[in-house]
Amino acid sequence: MKKISFLQKQLLFCLFAIPIFIGDFARAEKTKAELEGLYKSFQEQAIENVFVTYQGHEIYWVTLKAKESIGTIMISPGRTESRLSYYEIAMSFQAAGYNVSILEHKGQGKSFRYNREKDVGHIEAFGEYVENFSAFTNHVRDFVPGPYYLYASSMGAAIALMRAEVANSFVKIVLATPMFEIKTKGIPFSIVRPLLDIKEFFTTDADYAPFVGPFDPSRSFEDNEYAKSKTRFELNNELYQKHPDYRVGGPSIKWLRIAMGITDPLKVEISAVKTPVVIFQADDDRFVRAERQTTFCSWMKKCELRVLEGSFHALHLDSDKNVQRLIDESIAHFKGQK
Repeated sequence: MKKISFLQKQLLFCLFAIPIFIGDFARAEKTKAELEGLYKSFQEQAIENVFVTYQGHEIYWVTLKAKESIGTIMISPGRTESRLSYYEIAMSFQAAGYNVSILEHKGQGKSFRYNREKDVGHIEAFGEYVENFSAFTNHVRDFVPGPYYLYASSMGAAIALMRAEVANSFVKIVLATPMFEIKTKGIPFSIVRPLLDIKEFFTTDADYAPFVGPFDPSRSFEDNEYAKSKTRFELNNELYQKHPDYRVGGPSIKWLRIAMGITDPLKVEISAVKTPVVIFQADDDRFVRAERQTTFCSWMKKCELRVLEGSFHALHLDSDKNVQRLIDESIAHFKGQK
């Protein structure tokens, strides 16, 4: 066989390797116009539904239908989030052949709020979230065909896993930065609790917790600890500015008390979850404890932990690379691929 000279090897490298490199290098982040196009399509296709709780509270949810569905993915959003937060992920899941149903938890989106005059994130009991989520899964099953899968983010993951029997009703589960234990800006719970007591003495437990307040439409990308994509962050801000009724500001005193106490009851349920789970963990999460995600994953029957490098808490608002990995690997998990 004729030997290939060094010069010929270099020419072959240029012919095959450089175009691939240039393609990767030139692949830009999604533009605002592209994301707005996805949002517009989402709004045009979303079917709004509502059910009423035993308390008489209206809970909203929306559904995208796939032309030829291979199943349905239910989305349980994080704190503050609504249908406005998940247009990109929902459209991607739909494009892969899935119906997508998004719940708006009590106190979020268009769902019932205890105080419509303030955008405080308030709940009377965590069990309300759990009951509403269970009812939502039943309504979705009556509306669109299975098999059924779950994508849950942050607080939405804690809600979805608080009853193992509900979690086990799904074929596969994806959890994005699940809220198994919250962070309180480096202040120990033993100090936070008395601060809550002091503030409640002068107001009520439905008022904003210390050091937080209403949704701030002027918040800048540079000062945020939530999202890594400037384009996604700014468009997300714009959407909530255009839809003020969907805004949720800081949590209430009672919400924070409840959130600090969810870890122990979750421990009992987590160990009974048999459905295969993938957890996506942010490597720079300022809102929830990553180490608790690692521990809880080890307690589940079938759980795999994946870390997204250079990411903040809101993975759906991260870099193109991480958002695409989140979407692609979630779909692969749902489809039973590696």
